[in-house]
Amino acid sequence: MNLIIWLVVGAVLGRIACLVMRVEDKAIVASSIAVGILGALFSGSLLTPLFGFSTTLRDFSAGGLLVAAFGAIVLLALSGFIARGRAH
Repeated sequence: MNLIIWLVVGAVLGRIACLVMRVEDKAIVASSIAVGILGALFSGSLLTPLFGFSTTLRDFSAGGLLVAAFGAIVLLALSGFIARGRAH
């Protein structure tokens, strides 16, 4: 259950990031969604246990959801900084 939620949260956060930045290029939107998913999966699976939350796939964990969302946001921010650095 957590895995599916992490995927959805990462995708939604990636799309929201594009809406906030007013990005309409489909390639950038797709890559932002992918980066959001990767950030949520990475933080949800690797960082959630460090904070003492459950990572079992059957049990929903609100703490795990928050950690996954935070990881997606951090990775999206990092990718945005890297992309801006290349554009200049």
